[in-house]
Amino acid sequence: MKLMSSITRKLLVCGVTVTAFAMTASVMAQAPQVGKITVRAVHGTAQVQLTAGAAWTPLRVNTMLKPGAVIKTAAESYVDVMLGQMLSIVRVTANTEVGMDKFNVTKTDDDVIMDTLLDLKAGTLLGNVKKLAATSKYDVKTPVNVCGIRGTKFKVDGNGNVVVYSGKVQVSITINGVTNTYTIDASKGAKMFNFQNAATYADPSNAGTPFSGPTPQGIQEITAPVTVQNGNSQNNQPTIVISPVQ
Repeated sequence: MKLMSSITRKLLVCGVTVTAFAMTASVMAQAPQVGKITVRAVHGTAQVQLTAGAAWTPLRVNTMLKPGAVIKTAAESYVDVMLGQMLSIVRVTANTEVGMDKFNVTKTDDDVIMDTLLDLKAGTLLGNVKKLAATSKYDVKTPVNVCGIRGTKFKVDGNGNVVVYSGKVQVSITINGVTNTYTIDASKGAKMFNFQNAATYADPSNAGTPFSGPTPQGIQEITAPVTVQNGNSQNNQPTIVISPVQ
């Protein structure tokens, strides 16, 4: 009996040790990692500043960027950037400057969680973001707002204008500490939301106005399967927060 009791205690200790190791391994596997930011296409002339204060250099196709890099395009030029394995693609259109401030990826047993922050300093971004995990964050910061994007095709410019081509988003506008929330439902067609016109929307639950313009060619191109394209690479502001409607 004493022998059996001793063996049982040893097995229990081993079991606890194995369980603790497995839990530790699981936690380590779920730690955030810096995601891959890949330049998949350059058309015209574009430059990159790899780190703050670094010299501007020509941007090339297949360049791998790290958070902190800044992309700048010239007239009649654009750059397509892929974040992760087709989780998100953005087109940096002509005369645009944008910083890749953050891109962290956490893999779990069931999902992939993204934490993304793009700093749109000037110009326009087009984006195609696949549906994200509920705990993911995908923010585009502009000089006048912050747009939280989720699983949609969109256009954001430095003047605070947002066009949603599909899906439904929620826009919260904070001015002088006062927050108002609006819902843009583009399930029946593209809609545009302009924070300067927010007060004119009679029904905040169905805000925005129909957008009759064609879907930009850039949106169509970055929605298509990935194919690498070769190019000549050479103070009291309002805040908009866009979040998904579940």
